[in-house]
Amino acid sequence: MDLGIFGAMTAAPKADAEVNELVLHTTPRVNRFEEKAGFGLVNDYYAIASAPVDLNSVVAPADVIDLTARMKPDGSIDWTPPEGQWAILRLGYSLTGTTTHPATAEATGLEVDKARCRGCKGVHRQVFGHLSRSRGTAACGSSWREGTSH
Repeated sequence: MDLGIFGAMTAAPKADAEVNELVLHTTPRVNRFEEKAGFGLVNDYYAIASAPVDLNSVVAPADVIDLTARMKPDGSIDWTPPEGQWAILRLGYSLTGTTTHPATAEATGLEVDKARCRGCKGVHRQVFGHLSRSRGTAACGSSWREGTSH
């Protein structure tokens, strides 16, 4: 019997395997950080919790230094760290360039920046203001159209 593409699923595993990359960390890591950062879908975030860590292995919030005011327009930092071991973590975000779809021509444009409450409020005022002036009496929103951040 020919199982077609499903034949590969029933075949015996190969005796040899090639490892392309192996990374071992000596410090705690956030379990499945990619999904938690919105780069994938997870049905239950509580099911992928990170393991508890020893408080001696984490940075105390009081030891964090905000260097935002020290950043130059070219992205470099004007700061001389005190003696010791330091790690600089630069965080930022950017829109993906995704446009609203499916949508009418009037409603097509870049997705709203959901990290900025003011941006969301402006879009809601515009959309629902238009709806209140039209004959429409209901609105429907799609929460999964563009990904997890809706």
